[in-house]
Amino acid sequence: MVLQSRGFHPVLFDPAERLGGTLNVADKGVGKDKITKLVDSMIAEAREARIELRLGKEATVDKVIALDPCRVFVACGARPMIPPVPGVDGANVVTAEDVLLGRKAVKGDCLVVGSGLTGLEMAEVVAAAGHKTTIADLLPEIGAGTYAP
Repeated sequence: MVLQSRGFHPVLFDPAERLGGTLNVADKGVGKDKITKLVDSMIAEAREARIELRLGKEATVDKVIALDPCRVFVACGARPMIPPVPGVDGANVVTAEDVLLGRKAVKGDCLVVGSGLTGLEMAEVVAAAGHKTTIADLLPEIGAGTYAP
């Protein structure tokens, strides 16, 4: 919106159908509905500013060149880190994102690997759904770094 207000014509590509990236996963945890409201308000602001949104579209080199832009900003987002351990490719292994977005279902007891914010929120969601849940991490303390001292 800053670029738009300074006379530029920003074009925003997003392969997803909804803006917000991983905030659309972060808002699925217990008590995280304010994140949804934040994303909704940012989407409304972008539309009100008449920013050109190309949702469901990848920003390929050809598409970007065709725009003849003066600058290109790349916001590539984040992908889950999958540890290279035996069995990680099993049918019983899912990412937090897949579960939180409803792409995969959880069955039986759960082992949540990683105790950062995503891991802790995932554990809270599956435990609240009635699954016996265990959290494991390589660090000696669960939730290390989640709160500043």
